[in-house]
Amino acid sequence: MGTNVLKYMNSEYHRYKYVIWEVDDDQLFNLKTNTSFNEDLMRSFDFASKNIKPPQVNGNAYSTMANEPIKYKDFESFLNLLMPKLRNNLYKLWNKDIKKSIATKCWANRMHKDSSGKIHKHNSIGNDKIKVFSLIFYYNVPLINSADLVFLNPKKYSNSFEDIDIETIEENDKLHFKVLEGMCILHDGDIPHAVSIHKNESPRDAIILDFFFET
Repeated sequence: MGTNVLKYMNSEYHRYKYVIWEVDDDQLFNLKTNTSFNEDLMRSFDFASKNIKPPQVNGNAYSTMANEPIKYKDFESFLNLLMPKLRNNLYKLWNKDIKKSIATKCWANRMHKDSSGKIHKHNSIGNDKIKVFSLIFYYNVPLINSADLVFLNPKKYSNSFEDIDIETIEENDKLHFKVLEGMCILHDGDIPHAVSIHKNESPRDAIILDFFFET
């Protein structure tokens, strides 16, 4: 399916919807220079590197605890980076006014060279009665040889896919996204997705929110 590099896109893949945009440069700079926020994030990564390796990763990659970033005293700075574009893009994507969005999880991932992400999806709440949406914010991304986000054909990879190497999957069953620093990707949580091999010496960091919303 090729690789998407667009700065803004509103589309769908096998009827699963997604939207991509980039945060404003000034807002990204303000977060990058927020010493307190970054010190908290690095402390969480340091703890995670010694204690938490989720089952969805290969190689030297790890995640902070699902509720850890919400505890940051400067987490509001991160939320301000996403609003109001998040609400605007939710409306564009689902054509509904959003009364309230409720975060269920928030965590950060760090990938080092030669690590990758296994195929997985983000489960809905309450036996699929409440649909979950995922927002990935790419915070630190090397310009070259960084890992792609990859959507998989849900008709073939909806269940029992944990041990499948995405490198062996035919390209016409994959949709690659060449992610950039400051990019946001909002998508249906239950689309199967993975991360290709990260080939840069510098780490690749992303902050992820799972949430549902009321209309």
